[in-house]
Amino acid sequence: MQAAKRRYIAENILVEQLRNHEERAFTLLYDNYSPALNGILVRMLGDTELAADVLQDAFVKIWKNIETYTPERGTLFTWMLNVCRNQAIDRMRSAEYRQRQQGVSLHDPAAHAAATETDISDFGLLRQLEQLRPDYRRLIDLVYLQGYTQAEAAEILAVPLGTVKTRLRAALSQLRELLIGLVMWVGVLWEN
Repeated sequence: MQAAKRRYIAENILVEQLRNHEERAFTLLYDNYSPALNGILVRMLGDTELAADVLQDAFVKIWKNIETYTPERGTLFTWMLNVCRNQAIDRMRSAEYRQRQQGVSLHDPAAHAAATETDISDFGLLRQLEQLRPDYRRLIDLVYLQGYTQAEAAEILAVPLGTVKTRLRAALSQLRELLIGLVMWVGVLWEN
């Protein structure tokens, strides 16, 4: 089975179409972003089935709440990543998840790492993360991939909360620039 070819559309046009509830735009959004978001969720949750379930819930929330997206605050991908992250955190805090974790043996770390790397690198995100400074990568990993709060990350890293917030803001800004460059490059490839 051949993977669907991704199509590029300018983010502002895609958002406008989503706000008009055009199903074609939602399909395009899902096709282009779900592999990367799924990879992140698998890494956060450690379970591919659960990640797929959370991803589905997140896309429903994205569809219903697209009006809350503000381009001035960040890229569409960053907003969607936050929706997915929040859905995953909500799921991890649920009694059902905790009960499930107690009854399930630990997953195979090698298989988990291979699946995650494939899904994340499918969007080129892994390479983009590798370009960040090590302390930025660590923060992104703790807060966005492992689901820690900023306060918990500050405690783990033994740095002030303000430092975590400043570094995280700088890391996301740098990552945003890297992703914009990637999207522009991919857009050129799709047109050819």
